[in-house]
Amino acid sequence: MEKERKFENKGLYYPYSDYLKEKYHEKVYKLPVNLPVSCPNRVDGPGCAFCAGAGTGFEAMDAQICVSEQILRTKERIEEKYHAHKFIAYFQNYTNTFQPLEHFTKYLREAAAVPDIVEISVSTRPDCLNREYLDVMDAIQRETGIHMNIELGLQTVNYHPGRRVQSAYRRSYRGTDFQTQSQWPYGVGMLLFGIHRITKEQHAEICRNLQFICHRRK
Repeated sequence: MEKERKFENKGLYYPYSDYLKEKYHEKVYKLPVNLPVSCPNRVDGPGCAFCAGAGTGFEAMDAQICVSEQILRTKERIEEKYHAHKFIAYFQNYTNTFQPLEHFTKYLREAAAVPDIVEISVSTRPDCLNREYLDVMDAIQRETGIHMNIELGLQTVNYHPGRRVQSAYRRSYRGTDFQTQSQWPYGVGMLLFGIHRITKEQHAEICRNLQFICHRRK
């Protein structure tokens, strides 16, 4: 009941930053990590309209810099500015499971070895995440105690807006892929609101779809 009251007092949604603060008892900061990866939508095309040429990780360092150095350099700056103590290693740019499993495993372990990392957040697409990658994340979480979090780039559940932003939208991408991967207990759906010409009714449909998925996970 206490959590429900907090949610109601905040209005339409419960901010993720507040969730993290409640979980870790202090503010947690994301440290962007840029891996040398790409995206399926860039292999056969120009990429999605919402993603710049350098990807979405504008604050991230060059992908050729090793993971631990990227984290430590950004961590030092954030610690000095905000007196922070807990951090999330955020694999943000492009599709981070669009790479060989052994490379993905190496990067996760390197991030997990950095002091004061309490979570690792992996941004990817529902259609680029299979059981092998989930199993690796689960194994490292069990070994290290560091929480694993997945950002699934659903973007939209509506076909026409998805086509407009060139998100390689497919019916299976909307339904089967996302619902299958959302069975992983640590996933977060990433959506785009404010897409050109999308209606209030379509926004409502997005929320209904996510609500349905969340209920299935309980």
